[in-house]
Amino acid sequence: MLYTILMTRMFNNGHNYTRQTTDVTFFTIAPNLHPYFKMELERAVREEKSLYYPTLYPILIVLQRLTPCSINSGDPSLSVTCFVEPVTHFAQSGVEKTRKLAAETVASILATSQVREFLMAEPLIIPR
Repeated sequence: MLYTILMTRMFNNGHNYTRQTTDVTFFTIAPNLHPYFKMELERAVREEKSLYYPTLYPILIVLQRLTPCSINSGDPSLSVTCFVEPVTHFAQSGVEKTRKLAAETVASILATSQVREFLMAEPLIIPR
């Protein structure tokens, strides 16, 4: 219930559509969440059964709703670009729901200038 309240207050403006919240804005309001998200994602990548890691889905959903700040004046330690690598790991998951959520998250947190570089990197290998 607390998670639902957080999501509603941060990403809903009282109408039927959601507002775009930048990564810098979100992590300025809640600065402790950035290192926590990073630590939990890295821990989930290391876990043998990371598909069932309890904080994976809530973190991916929050990151999915963030957009990268277009102005580079923000604090680089509050950027979402450091999450691209661990989230990409889950885009290779054998579980379709995890794969889809991770792919949507990567698409939302990549800055426009990084999309080409990301797509030109090695292709993702999806297990069968």
